[in-house]
Amino acid sequence: MSDSTIAIIVAAVALAGTIITAGFSAWFAYWSDKHKRQRELRVFFAKYQDAILLASQDLQSRLYNIADYKITEFYSYDGRFKDNLLIYTAFVVGQYLSWVYIIR
Repeated sequence: MSDSTIAIIVAAVALAGTIITAGFSAWFAYWSDKHKRQRELRVFFAKYQDAILLASQDLQSRLYNIADYKITEFYSYDGRFKDNLLIYTAFVVGQYLSWVYIIR
């Protein structure tokens, strides 16, 4: 074999090694970034999950009371608590939407 043939084979092996190394490095960078993002999301949701669950439970309870127990009819007979019904309902809806916005 001549020297030029050996040089071409060495260059081809070096090129293949470089391509394999670059591919592995790119895959590892993608994999580590993906797992880092997942870890950050788990920490984020762990931080806010209790607040959003409580807000959604309060909203569900209020809507259930309005729909099933017809709480608005009860308060229409006694006007003293009508303002409290409206204000607290608006507060619960706003609280839930605020937590949804924070999560988003």
